[in-house]
Amino acid sequence: MPLSGNSLNGVVRWFLLGLCVASLCCASAEAGDQQSLQVTGTDLRLPGPAGAGAFFCGDGGTLWFGGELADERARQSEIYVWRVDGVWERLDAQAPAYAASAASGDSLFILGGLENGQTSRECRRLTWQTGRVEITALPSLPEARAYASAVVHDGYLYLVGGSATLEGLAPSDAVFRLNLAQRAAGWERLPPMPMGGRLLPEVGSRFGELIVFGGIGEGAEGLRICGEGAGWREFPVDSTDHRGWRELSPMLVPLAGSGVAGLGQSHLVVLGGFNSAEAFSSLDELLTRAAGKQEAFIYHSVTDTWITATGVAQPLRRVGVADRNGDYLAADLDTAEIYSVSGLRVVKSLSGWDYGVLVAYLMGVVWVGLSFSRKQNSSEEFALGSRNVSGVAAGISMFATASSSISFMAIPAQAFVGNLVWFFLVLLLIPGYFLQAYLFFPLLRKLRLTSTYEFLELRFHPALRYVASAQCILFQLLGRMSVVLLLPSLAISAVTGLNVYLCVALLGLVTTLYSTLGGFEAVIWTDVIQGCLMVGGAAVMVVLGICSLPGGFSEFVTVSAQYDKFDLFYLKWDYTLPILWIGILSWLFQQASFLGDQPVVQRVFSVRLADVRKLAKTYAFFGILISLLVHGVGLVAFAYFRSRPQELDPLMDNDQIVPLFIIQRLPVGLAGLIIAALFAASMSTLSSSMNSVATIVVEDWFRKFRPGISDRARLISLKVLSVFVGLFGTGAALYMAGMEITSMFKIWNEIIALLGGGIGGIYILGLFTRRGNWVGAIIGVCLSIVCTLWVRTYTDLHWSFFILVALLTCFVSGYVFSLLIQTRKVNLKGLTVFDTAGT
Repeated sequence: MPLSGNSLNGVVRWFLLGLCVASLCCASAEAGDQQSLQVTGTDLRLPGPAGAGAFFCGDGGTLWFGGELADERARQSEIYVWRVDGVWERLDAQAPAYAASAASGDSLFILGGLENGQTSRECRRLTWQTGRVEITALPSLPEARAYASAVVHDGYLYLVGGSATLEGLAPSDAVFRLNLAQRAAGWERLPPMPMGGRLLPEVGSRFGELIVFGGIGEGAEGLRICGEGAGWREFPVDSTDHRGWRELSPMLVPLAGSGVAGLGQSHLVVLGGFNSAEAFSSLDELLTRAAGKQEAFIYHSVTDTWITATGVAQPLRRVGVADRNGDYLAADLDTAEIYSVSGLRVVKSLSGWDYGVLVAYLMGVVWVGLSFSRKQNSSEEFALGSRNVSGVAAGISMFATASSSISFMAIPAQAFVGNLVWFFLVLLLIPGYFLQAYLFFPLLRKLRLTSTYEFLELRFHPALRYVASAQCILFQLLGRMSVVLLLPSLAISAVTGLNVYLCVALLGLVTTLYSTLGGFEAVIWTDVIQGCLMVGGAAVMVVLGICSLPGGFSEFVTVSAQYDKFDLFYLKWDYTLPILWIGILSWLFQQASFLGDQPVVQRVFSVRLADVRKLAKTYAFFGILISLLVHGVGLVAFAYFRSRPQELDPLMDNDQIVPLFIIQRLPVGLAGLIIAALFAASMSTLSSSMNSVATIVVEDWFRKFRPGISDRARLISLKVLSVFVGLFGTGAALYMAGMEITSMFKIWNEIIALLGGGIGGIYILGLFTRRGNWVGAIIGVCLSIVCTLWVRTYTDLHWSFFILVALLTCFVSGYVFSLLIQTRKVNLKGLTVFDTAGT
């Protein structure tokens, strides 16, 4: 006997609720407090005793060991490589003592060193391929060097410190780099290290910054081991303007010759090293008498803080570190022992109460969606809620759809590493309200559209409707849906340990089912719930975070000011920065292009004409409020973790700072509720995109090619398409989960510029000109994509320029070609800002 509609709905309800519970039950058990680092012994050993000038390094699956090695008979210069069958193989190649070494992929770089009792300028690249080694000469160093350190960072090979001569042994403050993609250009000298010359400094790189600590410096009483540090950036952290060197917090103890390993996106681990508070008359005396260090130390480059971590049972002096397929190996060059080094998750797991709140909240959201499933009797009800939605509810839904998990996670992460530059531009929503409430929204609402791209057919030509509709579909499927689904999945993974791919799949499937059954009204009211929860949750995080600081609000202000967190804008002409005038121009153009965003403008179509101003006012108010709060969350998180660096997860990416802050600071129960807000934020935006894509496919394509299709068939098509779109967006998010993304906020805006800029330019052309035509508009769209790709690939312009480049290119080229290529006249009544009277 076939299932009735009510029975089927009941089965689906229980299936959805079961999925919610299952997703939570799969979470990891209570983790409790853990150490942030684990160093354990292994069965591996170096192939022989190491001399004073030996090294050990690697990247990927290739391990290298060499330099000046010692045995009972003599000191020899040798190089070994670790074969895939687990055997060290001696190569027919030599490496000088105290050469700087660095590994990248299957290559080993050997720079300078001591040869025949003299410092050397020679540089070599050794590549291990299919059982043999290839040796390539690199450009010689500008100056001879020994006792220096090296690292490969962002495609460049860096050489730091060292000494040019053995007599006098003067530590150098020089830094050189070689572009590995353009080696013929030779070595480039960078500005000197601000803390002075160093021998055997600790060198690493994290989050786009070359980081130098410690080393052996020269004092009034002789050579001493130092702890000062400095970081060098070629390009500023996004939204900041600092380039070059900056002073860093000193190491907890002075060290030299340590092993350095990277963890997560912004952490460095320092293992072993020479340690002494004495001054030494010679380097040989220092290397002989200075003690080693048992503890390990972890540095976080964003908050500029150090913590002590568990090390090994005995002190280590000279340590080499190699990355072996994502796991680090550290070699004690005195004893030939090799240790395994790995970061550990240190965050607290959610309690049973938190999971209970999550289950209850997800059940509530699913129930809201399912409660509307019986009310979808027509395609207009499914797509627009019968055009009778509350203006306030539509305004909250509009803000939630436009921001969602992007605002709740990516923008606080941007403020955590940067400042308030992006918040200042949001204040432009105040004048934007008047444009939307009195010009743009009434103009579109009077046309009684279902798809916003119907406007382009009326204003230009049916071809423009198809082009814009197709571009919007691509933007939603390949951009918005995948990003807003992936962000909270990363949060779930960071909080519970659940696999990020499983998180994406579960959220995508649940959202697809409830939004398909509930239609537009379910989307609106779930948006209202999650929007209010976002505002309340962000406010709670700001208040509790400030109250947690030892110095309270005054400490928050002091720390934020010290690290330039209150910077609001840049009055400069540096096009590699998000400068103010570019931001204002981008905003002016985006106010009109905003009308090309179907998921957002669909809210305008769903309310009565008399309510569009109420909608615009609600949207502006909540947009400014949530922006202020989420930027505040980022700044508070920075101050909080600077005062408690031990609570940072060494394996985290910067985009995970919000869920980390939630579970580390918020009390039991409340943490679960705010995490639920992250989930709901993503689910609501995903459902909005699903509903809008299904709507424009039916309105812009099915009805055009099958004009006689019944309303019942349109309703079924909308639901089937919602399922397909949801599954496709989930698949795109699964693909993005495997990408290395340094900033979700940056990637999101680049996607908007590439896939959304051309559409926005068409709306500007249509609204603000009478002579723009469809041929010019299509040419403008094509040129905007080409131009934006060229600017992104071949220029150093800041990514915030991309949307302006796309809009301007489309508008200007579209208008010029419209003047050159004449087409038939169009009745413009009610379609431009100059022709709205009487409509």
